[in-house]
Parts: sequence; C-alpha cells; structure tokens
Amino acid sequence: VDLKLPWLVGYSRQTAQLTQQAGKLWGLTGDACALMGQAALIHGMGRAAVPNRIWNSPGPLLAGDLERVRLVPYWTLQAASQIEELAVPGQMAAHAYERLDGSGYFRALGADSLKAEHRLLAAALAWTALLADRPWRPALNESEAERLLMQEAERGCFDAQACQAVIAAARYE
Repeated sequence: VDLKLPWLVGYSRQTAQLTQQAGKLWGLTGDACALMGQAALIHGMGRAAVPNRIWNSPGPLLAGDLERVRLVPYWTLQAASQIEELAVPGQMAAHAYERLDGSGYFRALGADSLKAEHRLLAAALAWTALLADRPWRPALNESEAERLLMQEAERGCFDAQACQAVIAAARYE
C-alpha cells in the first residue's frame, strides 16, 4: 500500500522496525513486538479505499474527504479479516489512529480501551509521519518532531511513555 503514493514509500517498513524496537525497550514480549511489526506493515491497507486526490490535497480536507480518511482503519480491518494470517494483526492495525483522549479514529476509543501495543503503534506511526514530507507540510527534523509528539502527549492524545520509547528507539536505530 505504501506504493499507492510516492511520499509513502517505506513508511510501513520504517514504522514496523521502530515499533518493534520501541516494544523491546518497553519490555514487551517478542511475540507482542512481532505482532506490532505485522500490524505496522498492514495498517495502511485501507488507504486503497481513499482516492489519491484526497491524499495529495495540499490544504485542509472537506468534511466528506476527512470522513473517508477516518475510515481507513475500518477498511484495513475489513481487508485483513479476509485473510486468516492477517486477521490478528489487522485487529491491532485497526487501532493505529486511536488516541488516549478519544479523539482518534475510527472507533474514537479512549485510554481504557488501548493496550500498550496500540499506544506504541500510534506513537511510532506519528513519529515516522512527522519526519517525512507530506503534500500538506514539509518534514520536521527530529527535535521538532519530538517536541510536537510530546506536546500531543501532554494534551492527552498519546501515551507519554510510549512516545519516549519510540523516540529512544529511533535514536538507537
């Protein structure tokens, strides 16, 4: 799915490696880290349901377009559930954009519903995205990305410890 858009090439692989390393730093089991890596690799399958014109939009999205983007984890879950080997990683991948404060998507789950693996995956995806160019903004450097990610943690969107583990893992790669 990373090949759908030129600016996504390598995003899932980078996030998979980062998530697994962060999970090790957090003391998760090898199986949990492997599952997070699989979820990171497939988390964006649902992007195929969203037209490229939406992804390549340089400005704010229209309400309908934003809703299509918010359904990406749903479509990922639907696609992964069709393949036995992807069903479990697909369940985790469907939590990729959930936030502790309930502002995420597609289910708008809160902190009580998000496991350590979900929190690490969300932080790793955000970190990797912040460091890459996007049609609506240029890439941030590591210090800018760290500042922004930790600000979002302070606001209650991300788990601060998960963010710290992701940042530490990124520095050791």
